[in-house]
Amino acid sequence: MFLIGLVTVGVVIMVFSVDAGLVLDARSRAQAAADAAALGAAPLTFAEFGSALSPRAEAARLAEANGAELLTCVCRLDKSWKPRIVEVTVAVARPIPGFGEAMIKASARAQFSPVDALGR
Repeated sequence: MFLIGLVTVGVVIMVFSVDAGLVLDARSRAQAAADAAALGAAPLTFAEFGSALSPRAEAARLAEANGAELLTCVCRLDKSWKPRIVEVTVAVARPIPGFGEAMIKASARAQFSPVDALGR
């Protein structure tokens, strides 16, 4: 009886360890996707940058390329030469055995200064 209890506890610990690893992996992927989306969208907020993509479309493309879905993007076009900040939130869907699917979210901010981009 003791042995059965010990094995059961061992299995439960193993399952929770695997689940924790999956959540940590999803969190890491979500943060990388958020960082890429914010950094990619920030320069495109400068109206004179000359890209065919909108900042939001670029953020969504980069989030998807990193296995995430773009949830929000505060990335307005700005014709001024002032620095601006882009904020994004993404989510990664990850099935967690015993718990169903979890949506792991991450956010990132990136600043872009058109003047600094000129290299002065």
